[in-house]
Amino acid sequence: MEIYLRCRDGNANVNGGEGNIQEAEYAVRFCVDETPDVTPPQVISSSIEAGSCVAANTDTATVTFYTNEPASCRWDRQDRSDFSDMQYSMVCSRSAVDTGRLMVYPCVATFTGINKEDTPYYIRCQDEQGNDNDASYDFSLKGSLP
Repeated sequence: MEIYLRCRDGNANVNGGEGNIQEAEYAVRFCVDETPDVTPPQVISSSIEAGSCVAANTDTATVTFYTNEPASCRWDRQDRSDFSDMQYSMVCSRSAVDTGRLMVYPCVATFTGINKEDTPYYIRCQDEQGNDNDASYDFSLKGSLP
């Protein structure tokens, strides 16, 4: 595949000007590997650090997890060995438009049942080819005192 780019600098918004436009086009060439995808999606990071506290008198929290490829993710309070056995679904984006500058795909979970002790949650993800994780991604939250 080949894509052509032409750039304009940041002066475009100064005093209504058009900015400095590079007349030459840059060509970017790349190819896509056609071998089958056999690797499962990975959780790269989350919007809240594992082990964090939630506000006092709160027993739910919405957390965004970021995967390295489009995926369907589920969570459970028990560490289940199969993706399909995980009890709760997450809302995941499969669109490259939603990846942002880090090129990661967001999946949102609303965790319930957070108590004052460390409350464990287990996450499993599956990609479009049916590859899923061998082990759950461990995550936990805990309540705090007023």
